[in-house]
Amino acid sequence: MHFRTIFAALLGCGAFACGAGGTSYSSSSGAVSSEMDGAVPDGDAPRDGAPSDAGPKKDVHFAVCYSDLMAGNLVKTLRFAAQVAPQVGAGSVSITLYPLAKDGRTVSQASSLGPPLVFSNVSLGANGAFSTSLATVDIPGGANPFSGSDVTFSPFALAGNYKADAPFCAGLVSKITKPITNDFSGTCLFVPQGTGDGFGISVSGDVLTLAGGSLRVSDFACPK
Repeated sequence: MHFRTIFAALLGCGAFACGAGGTSYSSSSGAVSSEMDGAVPDGDAPRDGAPSDAGPKKDVHFAVCYSDLMAGNLVKTLRFAAQVAPQVGAGSVSITLYPLAKDGRTVSQASSLGPPLVFSNVSLGANGAFSTSLATVDIPGGANPFSGSDVTFSPFALAGNYKADAPFCAGLVSKITKPITNDFSGTCLFVPQGTGDGFGISVSGDVLTLAGGSLRVSDFACPK
């Protein structure tokens, strides 16, 4: 099934800005704006006559976290290349988040800065429900588009529903403890991508486009 079709189903057609009749607002090239500050990949184009669902292996997740503190500007989102590895029997999953450089526009560990966030052996419940947290997370300023400063979160807690080989969503509950103190909560979306896939963010910060579709602020709400 096509990536944006999956995400639209998961998030009630909010993702990828569904228009009349439930069709995606994005064009076949995935571009929704001609003014992007990064690459806009051609995630939808068929290759060598293959069906449109064929394409490079989705071996990494693009994880993007939005908080209302970002005031509708997706440029300020925290972004990660994520390795999501289900364990034997699929009773648990390990999630490793590699913070992407704030000016980087490719989904790759090679574009990351600072130590990874490692959530090991996270238990999965009914419908893939999970809850996990780290006591302290440090993200360097070079990977912090929100403020550009080195930042410490304590704790950094995620709770959502894991879906194998499909986009999934997790609520984020955290607190900034350095350089200031402030509550920090929001939503993280995990989208399967291929290593090295590019993404772009509109100059106005209202659209984030990646291989297969695009995201808007309204998409950062986990289904209930």
